Amino acid sequence: GVEQDPQRLLRFETLLSVLQEYCDPDLRLLRVLDRTVPPNPNHQVCAGLLHDCGWHHVTCNFDTLIELAAENGAKHAFSTLVRTADFERWCDGQPALAKIHGSFRDAACRGALSTIRATLTTVGRGLDGFRFEYHMRRFLSHALCGCPVLVVGYSGSDDFDLSPFLCRSPSDADIIWISHDEGGQAVFSDLTSAPIEPGLRSLLQKLAKVRS
Repeated sequence: GVEQDPQRLLRFETLLSVLQEYCDPDLRLLRVLDRTVPPNPNHQVCAGLLHDCGWHHVTCNFDTLIELAAENGAKHAFSTLVRTADFERWCDGQPALAKIHGSFRDAACRGALSTIRATLTTVGRGLDGFRFEYHMRRFLSHALCGCPVLVVGYSGSDDFDLSPFLCRSPSDADIIWISHDEGGQAVFSDLTSAPIEPGLRSLLQKLAKVRS
């Protein structure tokens, strides 16, 4: 058979779980990702959809570049949801930037490293826990099931987090999933055509059954 590259089999969450258990219990190494860099055009577009159009935005990223891009010229007030209390206070219909895996800083720009869910245990607990789970699910049900959904920059490769939530959530709203090939070009196709990666194709086929 074909020998697989072992580097492609190691999940980011698995690596961090091992590091946390044996040498970095507080995952301080993640701070190297908290760099002061300017928002790029992608962050500007996401910010524009939030403060100009009033769209919700759900992200798994820890950085605060969307928040930085949205600091000026906001036409719609929006909430940044990081901590449990943020999701508890969120009101239906209020535009929100939901950081479901936590953030380096919260809505008040305070350090929030403890909110980051980057290991297999903490990521799973974010959607399958108890008190936090209810309020996060309430928001996600509204944002991802009650409205049309545009997915950008998300592989859909997880089997314990956001993808299962989508597959368990029937909706009449459309979902548009933008994927990219290895050269960085956007791929626009239906489920019957290549070149969609097999794992993503399987996920989209499941979504087609519940979002119809």
